[in-house]
Amino acid sequence: MAFPNKKGTPFMTLRREGRRGRLAIGFALIGSAATVVALAAPAQAQEGEILLAGSPEAVEGSYIVMLKDGARSQSAEVAHNYGGKVRATYESSINGFSVTMSESQARKLAADDAVEFVQANQKIRALDVQPNPPSWGLDPMPRSLS
Repeated sequence: MAFPNKKGTPFMTLRREGRRGRLAIGFALIGSAATVVALAAPAQAQEGEILLAGSPEAVEGSYIVMLKDGARSQSAEVAHNYGGKVRATYESSINGFSVTMSESQARKLAADDAVEFVQANQKIRALDVQPNPPSWGLDPMPRSLS
């Protein structure tokens, strides 16, 4: 049996309410500590894939970005959001642009919703050896036809 205190409420009721109060404070402290830890951890941006990034012909710091349909005329804005500088804009053959930026910036750009893909720019070379004699796609006429 619980004996009433000076205020007339049973002693066990006060003890039970005190325990509940301490539990509520404990959970509140745990929740606020978890919030502080979550806010203190740096938010990592999603990163996408850069096509042909490991190629021996890849040009360091130069990328071609293809935008998704409906993302026209956003090249400067999209590149600026990730710290890049637009070098050229493509509108007739593809919807995209050429940009210079670091690889980490390009990976973050590749994860953007407006971007279809990011590809490392590539070095290309003209064929410097010509067959002798050159073919030009012309074959001699057979003697039987002449």
